Amino acid sequence: MKKNSIWVILIVLLIASLAIGGVIDAIKFIFNVQIKETYLKSGGNTFYGGDGAAKYGTRYVNPEFTWVTALGFLILIGLLALIVFGIYKAIKAKSAKTTDLKHELTDMERKIKRIKLENTKRNFKKIALIAGAFMVCILAFTIMLNIVIIPNVRYSNATNFMSDGKYLEANHLFAKISKHKDSRELLTETVKKQLQTAKAGDIVYFGSYKGKPIAWNIVSLNDESILLCADDIVDEQPYNNKSGGIDPKEPSYNYNQWANCSLRTWLNNDFYSTAFSEDEKESIIESNIGTTQDKVYIFTTDEYKNKDIKANTDYTNYWCRGPSGTNGLYAQTRYAIDYKASGLSGNLTQKIGVVPVISLKRVSEG
Repeated sequence: MKKNSIWVILIVLLIASLAIGGVIDAIKFIFNVQIKETYLKSGGNTFYGGDGAAKYGTRYVNPEFTWVTALGFLILIGLLALIVFGIYKAIKAKSAKTTDLKHELTDMERKIKRIKLENTKRNFKKIALIAGAFMVCILAFTIMLNIVIIPNVRYSNATNFMSDGKYLEANHLFAKISKHKDSRELLTETVKKQLQTAKAGDIVYFGSYKGKPIAWNIVSLNDESILLCADDIVDEQPYNNKSGGIDPKEPSYNYNQWANCSLRTWLNNDFYSTAFSEDEKESIIESNIGTTQDKVYIFTTDEYKNKDIKANTDYTNYWCRGPSGTNGLYAQTRYAIDYKASGLSGNLTQKIGVVPVISLKRVSEG
């Protein structure tokens, strides 16, 4: 072993001894541990009559603060600092671990929330797709039901009624599906056949207006013709789009006369051209209405009363043919809620319900 190493070991041992001794002294000083020591009580002096023998005693004294004690204090403070630092590091490490754990939990909670939200969105999309598909199926079925199934069933039943000679029943069904296949043509054919055996009070469908077949009430019939009155209002029109005057000498005084009113023009031009096919027009007879010849007209209040009929309408009132009052401002009207009332008046330019009347040629059987 080298001399230098021996010296190093000796120095280390010396320092360790001093450190341990210092620590022990420091502890004793801190806790005030009294030190037992031996001291010389008497002896060795014969001048005062002593026997010359040394006598020793023991006593406890307080520890002294020396440089060794100071070194011990420094070492203890260092050890305490190391312990405190170690505890601090341990607490900090634990706190960091706890924080990391909290972050992990927070991240996990966020992931769980995100997953739940994504699942909710995914489920909502599935429900929306299923509901949408269901609604599309219902819509498709409804369209199929109304456009294909019901019309086909009615068409089949109508043709069966037609084959069995039940023209009234066939007429009603063809009128409901007038736009389906050749229902309009078959409706015209069944009307002709129905009119061969028709009787007053029957309902027939003849022509169409605003996309709907027109229902007519058979008022009367003879061997040559059948008188029909619409079963409901077909439109609202003014009796005359010009207002009349109050002086009989004025030309406008006659604006409430049937021959001069715009309603007559509308019925025999616009309505007539729109409501009836060319084949149907051939069946309509021109009627003598006072001083005019009309294919379409309206009843007077007296004609309604004498024939004991009324329009099947929810309208308050509708036009009747002829003037009302003693001037040219008004024409006759008729209340739907009291169809036997007469003498009611309506302003010429007021839009009121229109119930048309026509006469058809009577076609004999065979």
